Amino acid sequence: MASRMHRDKGFQIKTYNPEHSCKNWYHHNKTITSSFIARRYLDTISSNRDLKVSKFRDTISRQLKAHISLPQARRAKRKAIALLDGDIKDQFAMLWDYINELERTNPGLLEAFNDGLSFEVGFSGFSLRNALWAAAKSTTENMILEAQDKPIITLLEKLRYILMARIQANRDKGEKWNLGDVWRRIKDILHKNEAAAAAFIPQKSNKWNYKILGKSMDDNWAVDLHNKTCSCRKWKITRYPCKHAISAIWAKNDEVINYVDDRYMVETYRKIYEYAILSINRSQLWPKSCKIPPLPPKNVKQKRGRKQKSRKKEFGEARASRTRMKRKQTTIECSICHKPDHNKRTCKFSYVETETDLNEPVFWQSTTSSYLEKLAVRRGELSEVRKGEVEHGSSHYY
Repeated sequence: MASRMHRDKGFQIKTYNPEHSCKNWYHHNKTITSSFIARRYLDTISSNRDLKVSKFRDTISRQLKAHISLPQARRAKRKAIALLDGDIKDQFAMLWDYINELERTNPGLLEAFNDGLSFEVGFSGFSLRNALWAAAKSTTENMILEAQDKPIITLLEKLRYILMARIQANRDKGEKWNLGDVWRRIKDILHKNEAAAAAFIPQKSNKWNYKILGKSMDDNWAVDLHNKTCSCRKWKITRYPCKHAISAIWAKNDEVINYVDDRYMVETYRKIYEYAILSINRSQLWPKSCKIPPLPPKNVKQKRGRKQKSRKKEFGEARASRTRMKRKQTTIECSICHKPDHNKRTCKFSYVETETDLNEPVFWQSTTSSYLEKLAVRRGELSEVRKGEVEHGSSHYY
């Protein structure tokens, strides 16, 4: 037996009985709460966040030798993830401190990002935001899939780590290449174009212009080496020679690499990834800000079932198949009157088939309401209502 101490909050064992007959399996142990499970199995959830709730429940039931319900295990997992990612309200309160830490460790990064993109791309404000999100949707969706449901600072930190690691990997890649050469990916494309250029015959027109002959009359092209253009327009778009231009370059006894744009050179590649994103300190060492923190978003009631991870695709955006577009109905058309913005259930001109001796459809137009009027159910009144509606419908339409 044990009891609480008088001077502190601890317990002291007063009587010890080594032999006891109590059972080891407690089906209803009130001390095992979801918060207790979340703190005890924090490392387990951290290493495997995709662990199924049923499997997690069975594991902790065997280890704790107690009955754990499925909702209790689900709450414990949710609380453990909240402890790992942080609270959304606390992170919004520290948002200005996080910005101060970024400016301290990476001075001029935020200003250069905003000013540089606004000048180079030609966007600003909401148009810049929309352009960046459009680029992020098409290029980095798989990279940010794990971080998109996290609180604000956790999300930004994951993105910063992804960018920091990616820039460093590209910097190491560029150091292995020789100066005066082109990128490895552009070099592979040029090799394919060179293999295809062997099937063409170049004819010189003057010092810079060439006529490229193919297998037929429809496969003839004009190349201008001085202006770096081809009638197929691929050279002007990609800024590296196409297969027709390579055939003309060979006829001029020149090197293909001399006609590649400077943006694809190794020197440019190294300049792009010359600057690094530096790491930051932990939150307790961030410079404090006097600005009023922004308000967190309102609590939204969480839906049942598995949380949606993938982003909803916009209209006209490629799906997972990459070869087929999803059918999207833009307007609703009534199947009775063939007019838009309503269906046959709310149509004013309804079509009802009744079991009559005439074997004809019954038409009527509702002038006060778009809903159908109820028919009488009495035997004597049913035939009279049918005859009156047929006469009314025939006189209205014919």
